[in-house]
Amino acid sequence: MLIGAIVLQTNVALGFEPEGDKQQEGDGKSSVGIFQIDRRNPQSAYRLSFGINFPLPNDISRALSQGINPGGDIFIHG
Repeated sequence: MLIGAIVLQTNVALGFEPEGDKQQEGDGKSSVGIFQIDRRNPQSAYRLSFGINFPLPNDISRALSQGINPGGDIFIHG
């Protein structure tokens, strides 16, 4: 596989507050950045879902410095 090659391009829907990067649990924003798929849920109500490795260490540090929970357990599903 070529590094940087597009293997799939599709339309997506984002959280209920799609503007800006996710800051804390429950803010309705989607995580912005480069993440890895690190798990899958074959029993998902959405046929199949894939988890991403959010929050990253810098997200955790930022949230801790603000006294908030960065959230987590983010899945791509459809």
